[in-house]
Amino acid sequence: MLINIPAGDYALGVLSKGTLGDSYTIQMNASNPANFNEALYISQDLTKFVAKYSDGSLYSNGQYVLNVNGINNEHLNWERKYYFSYNGGYSQRTHSLSDIKISSISSPISYSSNYASSDFAIMVYLDVGTLFTYHESQYQSGPNPYYYSSFVDTLGKETPRRLEADDFNYGDHILIVDLTTGKSIDFFSVLNFYYASGVEPLPSIDYLE
Repeated sequence: MLINIPAGDYALGVLSKGTLGDSYTIQMNASNPANFNEALYISQDLTKFVAKYSDGSLYSNGQYVLNVNGINNEHLNWERKYYFSYNGGYSQRTHSLSDIKISSISSPISYSSNYASSDFAIMVYLDVGTLFTYHESQYQSGPNPYYYSSFVDTLGKETPRRLEADDFNYGDHILIVDLTTGKSIDFFSVLNFYYASGVEPLPSIDYLE
């Protein structure tokens, strides 16, 4: 495998001495920017290529994904909102993540949950300082109107707040990022009400070979 080839025009020459051998196919994936310092993942057919650069940037098939040093990660902000209205009332629940701080990243995975799925994603392990917000509310009109609102998360802490060191006593807080789109698709954490409560089953995660 050749890496860090300078940008330019190239030609491949195939030579045969005397007789023609078996047929073959030449493949390449040159979609990522030049001068990466680590090939994080290359599929056998070269259709998927994830490269990491010295400045911490990660690219997948030419798509900017993230920067592990926390630069230019605003697009990783994530929100899941549920809203249901009924007979003059409503129920809503919202989770959101912003100002993403990254502790580490995994190698590529396939991911499947009730909420989101991807056959080409990574797990982004969040770090202290990531901003998290949880809000739920209910309202019912009528002769005895009722309203409820809470910003208290599954760990009993008031939000909006930044992740603290003791939050990690309950496990990792993982943002799932799709490597094809560069977008966040799910939040696997005890802070996610749907997983913490058992309303939704835990996701299925498999590392790609």
